[in-house]
Amino acid sequence: MKKQLAILLKRAAEKSAKVCVNTRCSYLSYQPKQPKDLKKIVK
Repeated sequence: MKKQLAILLKRAAEKSAKVCVNTRCSYLSYQPKQPKDLKKIVK
């Protein structure tokens, strides 16, 4: 479970990093606090 979550977090970070390159923001400014939010990013 923890391994899966780590992979999801990594993917989410990579995805939001790509998005934020376009919008000139840092993906660190968006950190999902709830698994629900995480799922939204990953999809």
